[in-house]
Amino acid sequence: MNNYKLLPALISILQTRNLTESAKNLNVTQSAMSKTLTQVRQAFNDPIVIREGSLFVLTHRGEQLKSQLPVLMRQLDDLYLPGLMDP
Repeated sequence: MNNYKLLPALISILQTRNLTESAKNLNVTQSAMSKTLTQVRQAFNDPIVIREGSLFVLTHRGEQLKSQLPVLMRQLDDLYLPGLMDP
C-alpha cells in the first residue's frame, strides 16, 4: 500500500465496522469514507469488510489488519518523539 494517509481511516473502519460512524469520527463525509474504502480494497487486493445485511463483517485479511495496524501506527508515531541527547 503506497498511500499511508489511508491508514487512519482504515483503522477506524476496522474498529467501527461502520462507514458513517468512521466518517463522523474523522470529520469527513460518508461519501469520502466510501471512496477511501474503495482505495483500501484496491491497495490490499481484498474487500477488507463485507456487508452482511446492515452490518459489515471483517474478512480474514481485515481481522489481521485490525490487530496489526494499531501497533504499527504507534511505532510510526514514536519515530517523531524527540530523542534524548546523551552528551
